[in-house]
Amino acid sequence: MSTNSKFFEDRTICPICECTRLEILHTHKFEPISDVSVYDKYDVVRCCQCEFVFANNIPAQSEFDIYYESFSKYETESTEPVVSDMYSFVTECICEISDTEHRVMDIGCGYGNILYELSSRGFNNLTGVDPSKSNIESLNQYGIKGICSSLFNVHTEAVEKQDCIILTGVLEHVVDLIGAVASVTDLVAEGGTVLVGVPDINQFSLDICTPFREFSIEHINYFSKQSLTALFSQFGMVFEKHWLFHGIIVTSFRKPLRAKSGILDYIRQCDEVVNSMIAKIRHFCINKKPVLIWGAGTLTQYLLANTALRDCNIIGIVDSNIHYKGKKLHTIEIIPPISLTDQKYKETPIIISTYAHSQQIEEIIRNELRLTNDIITL
Repeated sequence: MSTNSKFFEDRTICPICECTRLEILHTHKFEPISDVSVYDKYDVVRCCQCEFVFANNIPAQSEFDIYYESFSKYETESTEPVVSDMYSFVTECICEISDTEHRVMDIGCGYGNILYELSSRGFNNLTGVDPSKSNIESLNQYGIKGICSSLFNVHTEAVEKQDCIILTGVLEHVVDLIGAVASVTDLVAEGGTVLVGVPDINQFSLDICTPFREFSIEHINYFSKQSLTALFSQFGMVFEKHWLFHGIIVTSFRKPLRAKSGILDYIRQCDEVVNSMIAKIRHFCINKKPVLIWGAGTLTQYLLANTALRDCNIIGIVDSNIHYKGKKLHTIEIIPPISLTDQKYKETPIIISTYAHSQQIEEIIRNELRLTNDIITL
């Protein structure tokens, strides 16, 4: 994918798939406001390859950045949170895919309404990003961290990776879609989610009370679930699910764990489980009271090589595999289950060193071998 910013601003080819075949569907004109409006017309075009619809012949991203910083309609003299069905709906979507302890960032947060609702739901690691200084000051008054920045620059701020990034009412305003999504996906943690809310092109015709409302002076991208998925998939993001709400499509994309991260997470979790196992038998390691181990498989072999289990006074290792009979593990003889009926093993505690069959083994000890030995399951 090209990274030439001029390419995106000219939009002479599709900003998602780079196809050069564009069909003009409509030329939209409007009377500009002096010293405010950044343009007075644009072409609505369709990519003939991926079907993405967007506005062409528009100003550069830098001009839009100045416009939103100086003339944002998403700021107000009031600092009170605004409650609406839309904000509540997005909040519900976030609660479906995130936990309250997750790091959540709302980019283009406006007044901060979604963040206020999340805060009331118990989320306490929240950050709002907006180009409007007054909006950020309002956030700070409510104890929510705010960063005054555009979405293109927020990744340069001293912020940690986020578990969930909210982009509602943002991407339909952006010229440089590739740069925007690159910035966002760089901020999301592996395993984290980006929640995108935009007007759904497939629902435009459901409400035409205001003619051409969706071709506003600010909306320059017209998304479907397919075009959003095509855009985010270029950055390795995986579509998870979507919700529909009064003309809006809310879509979640997850950033997969890389192989290394997944393995490191697996190793960490295994270490935690092993530590809890050893805690159950630590007193045997200390007092050297004789014990039996049932199971000569992978788990026992690992525990004997890496943990305090090797310091226990193990007088026998039990396994039903006939090929193990008479062999030795950690210099200890492997014996068949029937050997436990020998008088010398009477009352010797049995440590069941397997997860998969621990219940069946316990039933064999009690019901088939008729033993009353203490049983410790790892």
